[in-house]
Amino acid sequence: PLTNTNKKKKKQIIITMLSLRHLFLFVLLLVLVKGQSFDGTWEDFKYGGLMYLCEEDDGEVQGSYSEAGLLHLQRNGDRIIGFWVEGGGYAVDCTYGDIQMEISDDEDVIRGSWNCNEDITRSTQFTISKIASVTPNVTQCVKIAKSGTIAGQWLIEGGGERLDICPERDLTEYHMSYAYYDDESNLIQGCEEGYLAESQIASGFYNEGAGVRGVSLVFLMEGGILGNYYWQDNTFSGVDYMDVNDTLKHEYNLYDLDGAIPYDDREEICFRNRGLCDDIPTQPDETPGTDPDIEDDNSSDDDGDDDNSDDDDNPDDDYDPYDDDSSSSTIILSFIMMFFFVSLIISC
Repeated sequence: PLTNTNKKKKKQIIITMLSLRHLFLFVLLLVLVKGQSFDGTWEDFKYGGLMYLCEEDDGEVQGSYSEAGLLHLQRNGDRIIGFWVEGGGYAVDCTYGDIQMEISDDEDVIRGSWNCNEDITRSTQFTISKIASVTPNVTQCVKIAKSGTIAGQWLIEGGGERLDICPERDLTEYHMSYAYYDDESNLIQGCEEGYLAESQIASGFYNEGAGVRGVSLVFLMEGGILGNYYWQDNTFSGVDYMDVNDTLKHEYNLYDLDGAIPYDDREEICFRNRGLCDDIPTQPDETPGTDPDIEDDNSSDDDGDDDNSDDDDNPDDDYDPYDDDSSSSTIILSFIMMFFFVSLIISC
């Protein structure tokens, strides 16, 4: 028979083993949770500034880079695929395109490629590293609203500037007139036109006269906040990476909705500065497409740079980024969590 001392020792051994098992499960849980998200601040893949990425529970990823463009992506395991868009409208070449990424096992490095206007012959490869793992906020990641529109009269936070935006009824193009006071209290009027990538995202070109013009990206975020990236551009060449750190050449403003614009009043309100847009190209060569069901560039790329060109049976080639399939890591995570809590209850 066991003595009281032996019973106490056996009990302590059992408790220690249970504690170690729980510790092991907890550590494993943390590892799996880490694998579920790669939120954080990254090197920008285009202009050398900062890129912010935020992942949702369903694998949807939204992000921004260098306060110049937006990303709308879908993740499936280590593979991320979607599109990017920048300001410039029809006046600038290469304002949107496909992008695909593959993230490393430790989620600190991303390798991928992006193209211009969904043209795989104009593709650029990149490798970038993570800078910080802190989850960016809504305005950094630019989490686009699930519904709503950019239409309306918008006032800059704090007052002093107003944007009047009128999309066409078919939601393919938009028109904007705006006004603000400069540092010397002079009233500045401007005009902007372009295309809608989505009902919440618009890419255009603005002009204020006197040589002040440039590219603009307008977007409606969660919470009903309107955001606007704009960069000076006098040559219709788009964002210049040399200006990334020059805050006099570009800015990021936030606006609150001040009221709706009746359709019958759009000529008077949104077109009042239309004359300033006369020299901005408005006819597209091709209507931009931002359907997230994007084909894999590698499936038809025969230039020798395709990582999967020698593997026609690779299931990734048929990957639909919007399939509602749960990843294996998510299933394992759920099992471990259930086992962890059951073990904890039994040990008590």
